[in-house]
Amino acid sequence: SIGGLKTSTHRLLDAITVALTESGAKSPTVSLSLTEYMEKCGLKDRKEARKQAKEDLETLFDARISYKEKDHAGQPGGFADVRICEAKGISRDGIISFKFSDTLYQTLLRSCIMPYPQQLWRLNSKRNPNSYYFLRKIAEHKNMNVGKPSEDIIAVKTLLAASPAMPTHRSVAAKDRHFSRSIIEPFERDMNALEDTLVWEYCHSKGAPLTDEELQNMNYSTFIELLIHTEWKQYPDQTARLQRKAERIEQAKAKPKRTKKGG
Repeated sequence: SIGGLKTSTHRLLDAITVALTESGAKSPTVSLSLTEYMEKCGLKDRKEARKQAKEDLETLFDARISYKEKDHAGQPGGFADVRICEAKGISRDGIISFKFSDTLYQTLLRSCIMPYPQQLWRLNSKRNPNSYYFLRKIAEHKNMNVGKPSEDIIAVKTLLAASPAMPTHRSVAAKDRHFSRSIIEPFERDMNALEDTLVWEYCHSKGAPLTDEELQNMNYSTFIELLIHTEWKQYPDQTARLQRKAERIEQAKAKPKRTKKGG
C-alpha cells in the first residue's frame, strides 16, 4: 500500500502508469508530456502545473510501496518495502521522465491492466476530497473480482480506509461525536460525485437492499457495517478475459498430477 500521498501525486503516478501501458511497457522509463497531462486533468495554469508535477515527482522519488503479511491467526508477519522510482525529471520543454524501480516494473509487467475510469482525471479534490480514493478503490476491487458475485459489492469500511481525507472514528469520538456530519454525510456527498461513472446504494450481504426504515434510522453503528452496491454506466467488456481465465483453469485441471515415488 502507498499511504499519505496527495491526490495530485496519486493522479500523476496513474498517468505515468497508463503511459507505461500504452507504450507497451517495453522499458521501465516513461515519458509524459506536461501539456498532455494538463489536458487530461483539465489544468489551465502551466506554471502551477509544472510546479505541482515537480513536487509530486519529488514525493514519488522518496516514496515506497509496503507489502505486509499476516499469519493464519491474522497477526502481523513479515513485510517488504519496494521503491517506486529510480530516476525522474522534467525537461525545459515540459517532458516528464520517470523510471520505475526494477522490482516495481517487473511487478507491473505481471499485473492485469485495470480499466481506468476517465472521471478520475477530473475530480475536484477540494470540493470532494474523498471521491478520487473511493472511485479508485471501487475500480481496483471490480478489476480484481471481475466475474465473481462480489465484483460490484464493496464494504463501507474498505472505502473509508482508502481515503486519507476521511476522519477516523477515534478522531471524531475525541472531538464532538458528530459521526453523521463528519463521516456519513461527506461519504455520501463524495460517492454521489461519482455519478458520471456509476450509481450506488447501500446494501447488506449478497446485495440485499436496505428497507426504507433502515435508511431513515441509520446511525454510525449501522453505517459502518454496511456494504455498497455499484452499477457502472460504462465498463469495458471482460468476456475475452474471463474466457482466457476459464481456459487456464481447464488446462491446469487437465495436467496429469505427479505422484510421489515410494521409498
